[in-house]
Amino acid sequence: MKIHFKKIGYSLLVLFAMLVFMPFTAHAYAFNKTVDMQKIAEGKYFFNGEDMADYSDIEDYVVYHKFSVSKTALIEIYGDSYYFAGSYWADKMHGDFALCNSDKKVIMNIKDYSESEKEDKHGYWDYSYFLVKPGTYYLRYIGFDGYKLHLDYKYCSRKPATSKNRAKPVKARKSVSGFFYQNEKKTHWYKLKLTKRKKIKLSFTSYGTGAMWIYLIGPGIRTKDSYMWSYDTTYTDWMGDKYEHSLEPGTYYLKVVRKKPSVSGMYSIKWK
Repeated sequence: MKIHFKKIGYSLLVLFAMLVFMPFTAHAYAFNKTVDMQKIAEGKYFFNGEDMADYSDIEDYVVYHKFSVSKTALIEIYGDSYYFAGSYWADKMHGDFALCNSDKKVIMNIKDYSESEKEDKHGYWDYSYFLVKPGTYYLRYIGFDGYKLHLDYKYCSRKPATSKNRAKPVKARKSVSGFFYQNEKKTHWYKLKLTKRKKIKLSFTSYGTGAMWIYLIGPGIRTKDSYMWSYDTTYTDWMGDKYEHSLEPGTYYLKVVRKKPSVSGMYSIKWK
């Protein structure tokens, strides 16, 4: 009899655990679908999901959008959503995005897909940038609206130095660019040379999933005052307001870092 009660108690415990944890581990979606994005031009993918909402019954659904790149690429996603209430298209997309590998395993939640402070070059307010290595990927979308999704890619190259002793020279009025992979443990170094006293303007622009910093290091500059930051979507910062005074002749170093290792994206540097 004792053994019988133990079995009942164990069964009840298992049932209780299932009821408690089920809402967090399972979710019923209206449907789950995989589609190939249409390559409409070099560097541009597109998928028209306008009719997806017709089958969702105003419940969340899941769509995996397949795309491929042959080289390291900076990805931008943007698009429009169809609202049931207003029945119109807008330059925003409602839903959750995640980047998945070729096995549809999530490798990056695209959390920075939100309203930005300024429009992108296409006139959209909602957009996101991230970096991928060569390969095949799936962009997972969870939502209940109809939508039109754009995915643009730009192939990237880099030759940065990862130590101060090997810093790469940057000439005046010439821009240089680099990128960081997600969870890549690297710091990038550049240098510029002044042959006479000069006031300089230094610009730093980033396209990515989080904040990046650039530090100016050299004669007479305090490290704590020498940085400027650039946060995710096409943000540009100028260092002119911090160094209105002239810099002494000499060699100055530029150190580029990220706020955290999970940040991926591309940046560009220019001075004059």
